[in-house]
Amino acid sequence: MSRPMKTVRVADVMTRDVVAVAPDTSLATVINLLTQHRISGVPVVDGRGRAVGVVSLTDLVGSRRDVGESRGFPVFYRIEDGWAMPEIEPATPSRGRAEEVMTPLPFTIEATMAIEEAARVMVSHRVHRLLVTEDSLLVGIVSTLDLLRGFAGEVEILH
Repeated sequence: MSRPMKTVRVADVMTRDVVAVAPDTSLATVINLLTQHRISGVPVVDGRGRAVGVVSLTDLVGSRRDVGESRGFPVFYRIEDGWAMPEIEPATPSRGRAEEVMTPLPFTIEATMAIEEAARVMVSHRVHRLLVTEDSLLVGIVSTLDLLRGFAGEVEILH
């Protein structure tokens, strides 16, 4: 007889120490943060700590499909593997701010949500990360890889 599986919550798999930027952060700084932290997206928060958008590698690359296809791979594979990082800067205006390229009104969830439900939100909205908020303030971020770790049982349940 199998034991019931304990529900894994977003809080169990999310990143709490979130790298975030202000709307007026330069694109050069955003690119440096993405490269330095080896991440594919960064939340944009206002002065009160509320999420107002997300800047992803896709936002920086924009509609330039040739960046990804130049080596025979679709851009999303190259972005996720970090291959496109050196090619982002030339494809990005030398001057600009995060608020000019960010995807506004990011999808947010609560830390108490089950990871299965978070996965459904990602799939239905076709996003790779969800911002975790509490009382409208950013408290974490959860990525597709975080959810996979949860599904694989590779997390230590904190409750």
